[in-house]
Amino acid sequence: TARIKSSMSKVLIVLAPGPKDDPKNVYQTLVIDNRQSGFPNGSYKLVNMTPHPIRGAIGNDTRFECKSGATAGFKTKGDPGEVMPVLFQYNDGKRWRTLTETRWSHNKDERSLLCAYQDKRTKRMKLRSIPDNTRPLD
Repeated sequence: TARIKSSMSKVLIVLAPGPKDDPKNVYQTLVIDNRQSGFPNGSYKLVNMTPHPIRGAIGNDTRFECKSGATAGFKTKGDPGEVMPVLFQYNDGKRWRTLTETRWSHNKDERSLLCAYQDKRTKRMKLRSIPDNTRPLD
């Protein structure tokens, strides 16, 4: 089940596999406010469905932290098409470990949903990006 606040007029519901030790909850849900005002073009929203806090560094200016079970939104800075270094880390309780390190190009016209989760089978941390490149109908 997912509970939607009455103040949310447009929502995105994220479903992910539930905890292995809870056979009643096959999926876990996370409700995200999907209005443009809270998730504008040129931004990213990280959904942290892992048991660990995550932090990130994008380019020279963008830094964020995201608790387990929470979301974090951020925008990148730069000229369109400019390439910037990206680093995501998670804290395993002992130290910060690299989740992924890559390069992104700055895009002010699209937005992306990032989902961090822990693979049930391998126990490895994973990050998936879902670009939202929908355009309004003319």
